Amino acid sequence: HDAERTGAARFDGAGGSDHSGGPGKKSDCKKIDVPWQRTCFLNLSKESHGNALGVGLASAITNKIFEDMDVEKMYPNCITSTVLASARIPCVVANDREAIQICIKTCNKIDPEHVRVVRIPNSLHIGEIMLSEAYYEKVKAGKYAGVEALDEPMELQFDEEGNLMTKTVMQ
Repeated sequence: HDAERTGAARFDGAGGSDHSGGPGKKSDCKKIDVPWQRTCFLNLSKESHGNALGVGLASAITNKIFEDMDVEKMYPNCITSTVLASARIPCVVANDREAIQICIKTCNKIDPEHVRVVRIPNSLHIGEIMLSEAYYEKVKAGKYAGVEALDEPMELQFDEEGNLMTKTVMQ
């Protein structure tokens, strides 16, 4: 499948968050404004100290995130903000590969041979992302202003436990 082949891209003047308000909405990232159906969260940063607030907006999370979550840190934030949905628990799967697969498998009305995937390693600092092969020619043709292809699509690499090993930027 096309989703197994990704390439890095860079935004000009990028930065901000990919918070989009829900499936079918367009992202707030103005550089590549695409509708989406599913999101999976693969890792929780060490800097979060277990505060996985926002995880409830994902379609699927890995067991790594679930095990690292500290609800004692999450709940006060979601109660104060009055956004309880951000602390809900989505589908929990064993590893990165399964999280990506469940999101693709449950998308509606897509071409399974040309899946469109955007990998954002840090939604607070969007600068370099990975795009599936389905985006490559459009980026090269300049369809997304301010988005530059840094390399050609390549196979995603997973370790024996299903953890994604492919770095965001391959240069």
